[in-house]
Amino acid sequence: MGHARPGSICLLGVTVRQSRPSRRPAAVLGSLLTAVLTALLTATLLVGGASPAGANARVERAIELDLTQKDWRTFKLVGTVEALVDGKVLIQRKKCQKCSWRTVTKERTNEKTRFKTKIYAPQTGKWLWRVRVNAQDGWDRSYSEKIATYLR
Repeated sequence: MGHARPGSICLLGVTVRQSRPSRRPAAVLGSLLTAVLTALLTATLLVGGASPAGANARVERAIELDLTQKDWRTFKLVGTVEALVDGKVLIQRKKCQKCSWRTVTKERTNEKTRFKTKIYAPQTGKWLWRVRVNAQDGWDRSYSEKIATYLR
């Protein structure tokens, strides 16, 4: 490429021309910002960073939960999972904030995409529970909202 003309800015091979040269700092900064954004956009498109919106997009399943207390520290967790007939559902528990999620039980959904299991509350403290469904059939790995169980 040739040299940039007076009144234009050349950055990464992209030349941005101003309508008329200005010596005001705001105009120079605006032109520089325009040149940088244009160069970044061009570089992104050339590298292939921008892909169509639905090319490899995977959707998470909707997981709805209902919790009812059965005993003083026993709860019945019933849930539905979007489009998962006879599929595997993992019930996970977290004992503290810094602890990692542990799989407590594995359940299967029925023909109506429902599952049920028992969860418990600890003697002291609180436990967090969630439901996880692994990725399959074009769906992404999905998680339910967190549920806390504790005794007062």
